[in-house]
Amino acid sequence: MRLYLSCMVTLITILWSSLGIASQQSTIRDLTDNEVKLKSDSTKWGSKIFELYAKDKEVTPSSLDFVYRTWAQDGSLDKPKDQKVIYGLGVMFGNFVVSKVDSKWKVIIDKHGAGFIVVLSGGATIFPIDMVLKRVQAGNKEFGFFKANFDVIKSVAEQVQ
Repeated sequence: MRLYLSCMVTLITILWSSLGIASQQSTIRDLTDNEVKLKSDSTKWGSKIFELYAKDKEVTPSSLDFVYRTWAQDGSLDKPKDQKVIYGLGVMFGNFVVSKVDSKWKVIIDKHGAGFIVVLSGGATIFPIDMVLKRVQAGNKEFGFFKANFDVIKSVAEQVQ
């Protein structure tokens, strides 16, 4: 039920952003050189985490779900830090979305600050890093969210075409 509600929130956020509701008091722009470097560093962190926990080498929403669950349940003291998981897996998921759906990485600046987003060709925005951040802050109790959210994103992207 919790995952269903999370997917519904994702769908509502995507729909609001495609209607311009979410962007009324925000600015969306291209990444600066420093942000490109941070995204690149985050991809490297994600790749290391993925190699540490993944069963297979192909990055998919399902494999990201497995990696996140395994990391969250890892009780060792030397497991990767939250921030690297948030940025690493978030950017890996965003990269997957960009590779499968007509979309681009951008930065949004709003009352909450600046953050990476993926903008679909129809204008809908996805917050892949925030998606992971929300789960980590909630105590890592929700799993399966990468696949569930990608299914929603894919559906929205197909409707726009």
